[in-house]
Amino acid sequence: MRLHALSTLKPLAIFIWMTLLCPALFAAPYYLTGQILDVEWGAPVNGATVQIDNGAVMAFADNQGRFYLYGVAPTMHKLQTWGIAHEYAERIVYMPDGKSYDVGPIYIKKIDGVVFGKLVDSITGEPLVRATVQIDGGKIWRTQTDQFGNYLFYNVDRVPHSLQCWGYAYTYFQKGFYLNPQGSLKIDDISLSVIPNAVRGQVLNAVTKRPIVNATVQYDGGGAGMETKTNADGRFVLCNIPAGYHQLQVWGLAYNFVGLNFHHAVNAAEILGTIELMPIGGSISGRVVDATNGLPVLNATVQINGGAGVDSWKTTTDSNGEYILYNISDGVQKIQTWGYGYRFQEYDFDFFSENTNINDIALIPDPNTFTGRVLDADTRLPIEKSLIIMSDNNQWVKSESFSDGRFVVLNVRPETDYNSPAAYDITAEALDNDLVYLRSIHPGEGQNVNLGDFLLPKWRRK
Repeated sequence: MRLHALSTLKPLAIFIWMTLLCPALFAAPYYLTGQILDVEWGAPVNGATVQIDNGAVMAFADNQGRFYLYGVAPTMHKLQTWGIAHEYAERIVYMPDGKSYDVGPIYIKKIDGVVFGKLVDSITGEPLVRATVQIDGGKIWRTQTDQFGNYLFYNVDRVPHSLQCWGYAYTYFQKGFYLNPQGSLKIDDISLSVIPNAVRGQVLNAVTKRPIVNATVQYDGGGAGMETKTNADGRFVLCNIPAGYHQLQVWGLAYNFVGLNFHHAVNAAEILGTIELMPIGGSISGRVVDATNGLPVLNATVQINGGAGVDSWKTTTDSNGEYILYNISDGVQKIQTWGYGYRFQEYDFDFFSENTNINDIALIPDPNTFTGRVLDADTRLPIEKSLIIMSDNNQWVKSESFSDGRFVVLNVRPETDYNSPAAYDITAEALDNDLVYLRSIHPGEGQNVNLGDFLLPKWRRK
């Protein structure tokens, strides 16, 4: 397994700092924070590296571009930032005594050799999520679009290239381009059309107006090739629809059935729009999120009155953090929720409605933990079962990432000497990806430290 150099500008200097302890560290429950943003997009740069004084303490930016550096002594420091596809930048910051400090937004530019753009639907203009984009057949450069339809390649050679892209049930598109001698290249938005003889739409919860994952969608009674499930965005596509009149049937667990008549013309691609499903009577629905970064919590347990031996009173959250409980009796009920690496929460709820949406439940991470996510650097998709190792002179702890890329290192036992805190070396690695490293301080005192997004490049990256 190779060690991945966190910056093309500083390939070995960071790792050398693993053996050094900077005197400008301080074990206190205060942190230095800020937000890393892309100059051109204005969007958060998740996975950007942020460090103090050449690597004495480090963090990665999270999904919001925000970073948290603990153990920074109250004095002047060099704050250094960069990303896999973004330039190195440095500024002087002053950490005040006795409180946390927010340096505000930090804008960073893309490095030379970056190609980026966006895919959208040709009719609706909506971003195409998880569509495939590649350069020259995908042997070196291949990725998927993010939640905004954006894609990005880095270290692209300055020779003529061909860009290819497509999505499930969307037409294939190809165009040539040439990268400028210097700088990056923004490709104009590419519009893809749905293939002929297909229908598509989106299924939403009629109460929350949010996507329903894994709802069943079929036409004319379903069967092989005539039914599908909604994705994480609640979207569906049915292909090879015969010409003529049909009925679309949609339902989900704890949701009422909906039937919709439509007519399909030869070689057409119909847009059926949004289809709202009403939860069945006596239901409670909502969403569970992480209190530190707002991300949905997958597989959190949500129950009423301890489950009370009723299957419909206990469930786990889906990939969007959504849950639904049903057949709930009127009156005061106890809602209880927790997840791996999160604290148990319980509160009373006076249920008196047929269908009730509860505000987001923000789970607080367990005390004395390190948390973060492991993502593929090319696609920004989660990496499951990535090996996380945390070590110092007294501890060596292993953990694994879940299917959403999230990981938790439990029971961190930090040093109590404020003038000489322990620095933890933390690595993340996966079978098909390079190893990535950072160094962090944990302040103890029941704190959770969010390490941000670990972006692991593929082995094939040049």
